[in-house]
Amino acid sequence: MLLYGYIMINKNMKTFVTLILASILLVGCAVPKNPKISWGKKCAVQGQQVVWSYAWMYDKETGLDATKENCNLIEDK
Repeated sequence: MLLYGYIMINKNMKTFVTLILASILLVGCAVPKNPKISWGKKCAVQGQQVVWSYAWMYDKETGLDATKENCNLIEDK
C-alpha cells in the first residue's frame, strides 16, 4: 500500500512539473493575426541589443524585421 501511494504521488508530481515547465516555455509565445514562420538564423535590432533566433513567427502584413545581415552586428567575444 505504501508503494502504491509513492507511485501515485510521484506520477502526480511528474504531471505537475511537466505543466509548470510547459507554461514557462510557452509564456513568451504570442500568435499574430496572420501568422507566418521563417526558419534560419536571423537577427533583429531592438534598441541597443541584437536579438537572434532560428525560428521567427511574424505577421504577414507587417513583415519580418529580422535579417541575416543584422547578425553581423553581434560582437564576437
